[in-house]
Amino acid sequence: MLAVAVAVAIPFAPGLTRAERFALAGLVLGYAALAAVFDEIGARRTRFPATPLSAPAGVATIFGATLVLPELQPVALVFYVVAVAFYTAIGGIRLGLGLAAVAVGGAVTAHLLAPSDEQLEPLALAAFAVLLPAVAAAAEFLARSRRRTAERLARLHDALRAVSVTPDLQATLDSIAESSAAAVGAAAAGILLREEDRLVPAASSSGRPEWMSDGARDTGPFARAMKRRETVVAPDGRRSLVAVPLRVSGEPIGVLAAAFSGTGGPARDDLTLLETYAEQAALVIVQAQAFERERQAAEQLAEADRLKGEFLGMVSHELRTPLTVVKGVVDTVLLHWERLPDERRRELLVRASGNADELNRLVGQLLDFARIEAERVRLEPEVLTVRVLVETALEELGAVLERHRIEVDVPESLAVMADADALAHVLTNLLVNAARFAPPGSLIMVSARDADDEVVISVVDEGPGVAPDDRERIFERFYQAPVHASARKGTGIGLGIARTLVELHGGRIWVEGLPAPGSTFSFTMPDASASDRAPGATPAAAAGA
Repeated sequence: MLAVAVAVAIPFAPGLTRAERFALAGLVLGYAALAAVFDEIGARRTRFPATPLSAPAGVATIFGATLVLPELQPVALVFYVVAVAFYTAIGGIRLGLGLAAVAVGGAVTAHLLAPSDEQLEPLALAAFAVLLPAVAAAAEFLARSRRRTAERLARLHDALRAVSVTPDLQATLDSIAESSAAAVGAAAAGILLREEDRLVPAASSSGRPEWMSDGARDTGPFARAMKRRETVVAPDGRRSLVAVPLRVSGEPIGVLAAAFSGTGGPARDDLTLLETYAEQAALVIVQAQAFERERQAAEQLAEADRLKGEFLGMVSHELRTPLTVVKGVVDTVLLHWERLPDERRRELLVRASGNADELNRLVGQLLDFARIEAERVRLEPEVLTVRVLVETALEELGAVLERHRIEVDVPESLAVMADADALAHVLTNLLVNAARFAPPGSLIMVSARDADDEVVISVVDEGPGVAPDDRERIFERFYQAPVHASARKGTGIGLGIARTLVELHGGRIWVEGLPAPGSTFSFTMPDASASDRAPGATPAAAAGA
């Protein structure tokens, strides 16, 4: 279109003869027609060399103009420079240097054919001959830089488009690792996320994040990149490792790692792409982490609601069962008092008393749970003899434990620094659980031993045991592990209360499986003798009395 506009304007140019006007307009229109034909063929046939053919046509048009009007030679030199720069940028250095040679030849020919008073200065012509290849080289350099930038942006766009941001954090991290490796041609790429002051491998394009473990150590390149907040390139034997910090608002949240074959490191363009990609990937990761937190919170709320519903139903059942038994026994005794022998009356009343004790235990457990939830637990630690506490608990639970064999292995001299009610509650809960789940006639053993500054108290039963996957969860409030068909479920809060009371003393509670069916529940309490020796705070201080 520009060439056509120039051709239309030429007839109106002042100072030209009619023949010169028509000659120049014809040259420009001829070039425009050829270029249009070449472009049309090139659009239909991708292999057709439209640009290599249009370029000489343009140079020939300039040369023709200098033959028609020799005084246009200085202007033609400028047009030669523009044409060489333009066609080099779109066609490459080989085309540009070829055009430069043709243009220099055309300029020299026009100079020789021009009248003596229209000829160029030889020095200007020589400078032009030197300048034109340099223009082609400069144009190629700029075009190559522009192409690299365009390619880098395209690869960045493709890599980011390949990332799927979903509520599944792991899927997002895997997507980032895979797309970054593909974008720069790395042998492997991965994501390491910051957890406190260390890096943890989170995803790898190879599916095996072990290759990142060494680099994540304190002296490794990945750890250095996060601490320095700058890119680190380090050779690692037969490969090169690259670590780019993932930063959000200047704060590192992790590292984008890549491994390249060879020790020479990645190309500068690949390194720049990784750095640019890391900036965008960090934002994507933070968004995915927010999704993950929301998903986990929603799941926890749903689980809490479900467990709370089960808990309320279970509490209603647990309270109603002993209450129904007590009511039934009392009604039976009252209705048949005169006909019942004394032994039968006593048997029924003992049964009612046992269920009343169970009801009292459940109500106490609920009250303890309410106090713990409201954080109103106050401990009053004192020196307690473990043997006495164990014997007292066994005596109070005589009706519950009467169908089991009981063994006690507790040294007489063993003492703890603990709150009496809290320790009795923990012991009672573990013994009641053992009696509930262990079959009649089986052994329940209570033992205690000194362990440095602690006393370990254990309750061993021969029940169905606790599955390894449930050994942590059973201490969560409301959670109830699947039980044997013959066992009766509880409220799901007893072990949670026990753990809280033990931890308020600075101790811990856990469960272990036995080689045969059965479980060992153990907890620790501060050794009284160690508490006497220690100059620091007591459990009472820790409880915030």
